[in-house]
Amino acid sequence: MGPADLDRLCPDWRKRETYISGPNEMLEAFRDHFDREGDCDRLHMERFQPKLGLGQAGGGEGGTSKFLMSSHGGILRPASSGHGAGSGAKRPGPAGTCCATCSGAARPEPFLRTLTADVVANIIRNVWAYAIIFCGPFPDQTYTFTEEEVKDETRGGWYVRQLTGAANIDGGPMFHVMSGNHGYQVEHHLYPDMPSTRYGEIAPKVPEICVRYGLPYNSGPFRKQLGMV
Repeated sequence: MGPADLDRLCPDWRKRETYISGPNEMLEAFRDHFDREGDCDRLHMERFQPKLGLGQAGGGEGGTSKFLMSSHGGILRPASSGHGAGSGAKRPGPAGTCCATCSGAARPEPFLRTLTADVVANIIRNVWAYAIIFCGPFPDQTYTFTEEEVKDETRGGWYVRQLTGAANIDGGPMFHVMSGNHGYQVEHHLYPDMPSTRYGEIAPKVPEICVRYGLPYNSGPFRKQLGMV
């Protein structure tokens, strides 16, 4: 690709901002073309390698470089490229690519903040999941049964076993959303095929039936149930 291709590829290139990166010979050709035919202020170039001293490789005094997207910078030695600034800032990128400076300027702080947030979120999630799930089958007055005890079990006996083998957690609508409706363990055991979003609708009716027939209904505040676990 060369300057002669611009009119064919982008007829209104003179009205646009142009960004170009590549070998020095190509960049110089485009710069000369923009000087003659367009607006040189609209041409933005990134060189793979610096243009060193007009043929004198040792030319130039060096200096400092600061990356626009971060506060980091570095020292440029005489006859060195912008990649050297990234290396000098101890943030080297893959050499030989136009991404070297971008990678070299990457800051570790966002990564560390993200990693810390992930670790903390996982700890909170696991502690919360443990607390909610264990409050279902393990508080006081929940029972387990042997295979011998449930042998030849009647349908009514199955319902009683579900009532005595699970416990609920009292809470408002937001609590049950945050717990994935695990606070309705009794209703879940009684009706395992029912969508969990319906448990809140039947939950008031189940204790009424239990009272009517003298059956246990284990439910309590989150702290109490977790304490019994």
